[in-house]
Amino acid sequence: MKDLSHVILDLVQNSISADADQVSIEVFKSKKQNLLSVCITDNGKGMNEQEVKKSTDPYYTTRTTRDIGLGLPLIKMMAKQADGDFKINSKPQNGTCVYFSFALEHWDCPPVGDLAATFISFFVLQQDITISLKVDNGSESFELSNQEIYDELSADQITKQWVLDWVKELIEDNIMKILREG
Repeated sequence: MKDLSHVILDLVQNSISADADQVSIEVFKSKKQNLLSVCITDNGKGMNEQEVKKSTDPYYTTRTTRDIGLGLPLIKMMAKQADGDFKINSKPQNGTCVYFSFALEHWDCPPVGDLAATFISFFVLQQDITISLKVDNGSESFELSNQEIYDELSADQITKQWVLDWVKELIEDNIMKILREG
């Protein structure tokens, strides 16, 4: 995972695998606080206390397709290397919240990456799941939900190129402005 958009993509896929039908992505950036943070919350099946403790062990996974689970351990390592923090709050049947942060000016703070492309992939491929995105810099914020867009379009319009281009431009214009100024 070379940037935050890849990390977010991985965590949202985890949420979807945990049967979530609502996923919230919040990105906060503040130069004043020297902080870049991400919180991903879902309403999936959640984890018990023992599963939460094991979730950052690379040799632990609930998947049956492979014997290792590197996503959460890598994110925890990335956060710690950049003087950040990493937390998981989860309860069975009550969803999961994964929070991680980085010192913005730290050498190892990852770039944000292409959040617009990440959200577009959710927009096209996860139409049965509500995915909301909020980006905040302490003085401005932007929020968007794929369901808000679906409500304005007919089902046959959702994957049209002009719609995808419009959503990408909407996200890039608003989010990148907030992140640049944060």
